[in-house]
Amino acid sequence: MQTSDHYVATILSVLSANPNRTVLSWRDRSVTAAEFIRAVTTAASVLRGRGIGPTSTVTLLTTGSNPEMLVMRYAANLLGATVLQPQSLNAVDPLDEISVQTQAELLAESGSALLAVDASNVERARQIIAHMAVPPVLAAFGGGGGGGGGGGGGGAGIVDLSAARESEPFSLTSAVSGTTATVVYTSGSTSGPKGIERDFATLHRYVEQMRTHGQKPTMLVTTLLGQSGAFTADGALASDGTVVLHEGFDTARVLEAIAKHRVSHLYLASPQLYQLVDHPARATTDTSSLRQIVYTGCTASPRRVAQAVEAFGPVLMQSYGSSETLGISILGPSEHSNPRLLGTVGRPLPMVQVAIRDPRTAEDLPLGEPGEVCVRSPNMMDRYWRNPELTARTVRNGWVHTGDIGYLDDKGYLYLVDRLAGMITTRRIKVYPTTIENVLLAHPAVAQVAVYGVADADNIEHIHAAVVPRPGRRLDPAALREHVALALSAGYVPATITVLAELPSLDSGKPDKRRLRFDAEVAAGWRLATG
Repeated sequence: MQTSDHYVATILSVLSANPNRTVLSWRDRSVTAAEFIRAVTTAASVLRGRGIGPTSTVTLLTTGSNPEMLVMRYAANLLGATVLQPQSLNAVDPLDEISVQTQAELLAESGSALLAVDASNVERARQIIAHMAVPPVLAAFGGGGGGGGGGGGGGAGIVDLSAARESEPFSLTSAVSGTTATVVYTSGSTSGPKGIERDFATLHRYVEQMRTHGQKPTMLVTTLLGQSGAFTADGALASDGTVVLHEGFDTARVLEAIAKHRVSHLYLASPQLYQLVDHPARATTDTSSLRQIVYTGCTASPRRVAQAVEAFGPVLMQSYGSSETLGISILGPSEHSNPRLLGTVGRPLPMVQVAIRDPRTAEDLPLGEPGEVCVRSPNMMDRYWRNPELTARTVRNGWVHTGDIGYLDDKGYLYLVDRLAGMITTRRIKVYPTTIENVLLAHPAVAQVAVYGVADADNIEHIHAAVVPRPGRRLDPAALREHVALALSAGYVPATITVLAELPSLDSGKPDKRRLRFDAEVAAGWRLATG
């Protein structure tokens, strides 16, 4: 195969043109192109020596996002192996950490030949494989005694991914493509996590689409590299750019990093964009290096987006997509100057077809009528990992049924109403949480909000809301209920409005409504607290 046919080989070939340039920044550590390429090819050589190839599955277990996570994925993919990334799994009970036993079962079902971990997960990995009848090979950098996330203890019995013993180093011309490149797990915001398969051709095509030729971006990644952060990092590196890695989103640190590293590209969840706008240090931070802020993850408030445009200028881009489809539509920077369009998620991307269909009959609906958003695209998922039943329910006749409710206007702009699964039925009224969220976000004292349904002991659903005040403001739940009643009607008024210092969030940055719902049920007394 040609080097240009493999997404990892393409990235490393681009980086090799300037070996002394910093390509990764993590904590207080900078990694040059030469160091990064050497780490990837060395790890690939070690894995190849262990028999890893196109028919193999390699599982990665890491904490947060660090350079080793990229190195391990790239190394395994260079050999054509399938990379499983289950680190983002959420337990069904949002207060219950996923168990060692569950992770052991996942590895056993996957048939993983090798479990690659960073230093902070060595002890957990030992516990996992102790529960397995046929344990995989355990591998880490430095034998598990250093690197990645801190402690981890000695490396006895652990393959050292940084110590190749082959006489010949791995060459990029040896790169091969297997069938499935990655299996990435969804955040589980509406149901249990699902493994989504993508093949090598799709990853290569998407990385090529993400490349910014001639721009050399400095991309700040705060999302997990096992989720959407993976594609933003891949695209930046393929563009001969630099990736700044943060382990989670901290508003103050993000602002500091923008000024320190002259960050040009940001990828955020919509609530994180609001936090940047509201932070007191934003006004005194030099953000002039920013050329693009992509916000995504959940429906954005037009009022809050307008504030972001005023704060950062014409650099905002709204991206709508899903783990199953990748990018669906874009609202570009110039379109953000039109207030009418701030209520949309833009127009479908080239090569992406969008249809609005009746969720019950799957028939196409006319313009302006809400229905389920269905998508057909060359970048859509292949299937759910070893789950043909769920795949058949989600992918029908070549179309992904997203579970989102929306409609198209006569200009081709897509409007999202809400998640089909998030709809609340109360007093026989069908209520979409986004409708109430946008009204609450229009209140000048509200910074963030999440609206969700909570069923009582009689299985009657009630509207609940959690709100976060803007800095220096106080919120009165009674006044907010009146605000909703005036803007909508009494049927949309939340039964309970809880004021929080911050919203719990998923790894993707979306509000964790399952956690909020669980807490509400505990507070009401019809669920016992655990954990």
